[in-house]
Amino acid sequence: MKKYKDNFFCPLPWNSIEADPLRQMRPCCDFRDRIKAQTVEEYFQSEQLLQVQKQILNNEIPNGCKRCPEREKFGNSKRTLSLQRQGISCIEDTVTDKILALDIKPTNKCNMSCLSCSPLDSSLVFLQAKNNKDHMDHYIEVYETYKKQKLNNGWDLQFINSLIDRLDSNATVHITGGEPSIAINCLQFLKKLVDRNLTSITIKMHSNFQHHSQEFTDLLAKFDNLIIRASIDAVGNTAEFIRPGTVWQTVESNILSFTKQFPCSKFSINPAMSILNIWFLKDLENWCTDRKYYLDVENVLLWPEYFKINIRENFKQKLLDEIEYSNIKSMIEKDYDEFLGDQCKTNLEKNDKARSVEYKHHLPKLWRMLNVEEKN
Repeated sequence: MKKYKDNFFCPLPWNSIEADPLRQMRPCCDFRDRIKAQTVEEYFQSEQLLQVQKQILNNEIPNGCKRCPEREKFGNSKRTLSLQRQGISCIEDTVTDKILALDIKPTNKCNMSCLSCSPLDSSLVFLQAKNNKDHMDHYIEVYETYKKQKLNNGWDLQFINSLIDRLDSNATVHITGGEPSIAINCLQFLKKLVDRNLTSITIKMHSNFQHHSQEFTDLLAKFDNLIIRASIDAVGNTAEFIRPGTVWQTVESNILSFTKQFPCSKFSINPAMSILNIWFLKDLENWCTDRKYYLDVENVLLWPEYFKINIRENFKQKLLDEIEYSNIKSMIEKDYDEFLGDQCKTNLEKNDKARSVEYKHHLPKLWRMLNVEEKN
């Protein structure tokens, strides 16, 4: 895999593409700039993409690569780790016209309105922001940007086919959302892959496991290689608070059913580590150990910034004693940011008011840090 300065890694963008509900395309889901193209063909021929390719070949970090260099400060980037696990490597100095890694998010349709999510990624968050202009800041800011877009309509079959036309038979397709299991376009995409006998590709998918239909699991059963990540931030009532829409008993049952049906899949529990759930990581770890699920904590939340791991000094040591993961420890050890702490408190209070809840009861340690003991 090609190596950058400061131990920064990245897949070469001519064999990797990410596309979202707005039919915008970029080299990967963490790339901050959009490639100006309306079709897949325009994307591959664009001057912007050629410039990114040139920067990579010169061992430079492209302008749109912001998040992975930041993650490198706290361990490997999630993209490097996930691509290594899938056996995908960069093809140095070689250009291929086939897609080897495809990230797709054809719709934002979702059955949850997670606290750290946005209207771009969840139709329920979109509605929350639309109906309450006093909701959390990141809800409103993203809603104002995309409020005129039809994010839950999904792609037409022509665009789906144009993506599949470019797919290498050994590609890895990463499907996100929204929630893939309830998105019609995701099901259409899987059906098209089956129809074209592209069942040897690797399907990588994030799911909240709140709803898995028989049609959905029957389609997944057609593929030889599955990497399934359960987006679970905590267990029990805490999970239901951080990811509203969760019915923990249903999620737990669906995960058990899935792992029994697909024993050969690469299955893991994949929390988005944030200031919201770091206090409960040990509980999640114990839950995974008891059920022999692999816990993958590589996904460290960086946005919204006020939900990043940001720990006051007198709360650090207890967490450091409980947590063994080096990337999480490095986040805990950072100096506390008072401004982000104040923003976190303000936005959790906005969420309390909007949803008629009290984070004090669900996240008591965080509440104490932001309130009672903030000057100790």
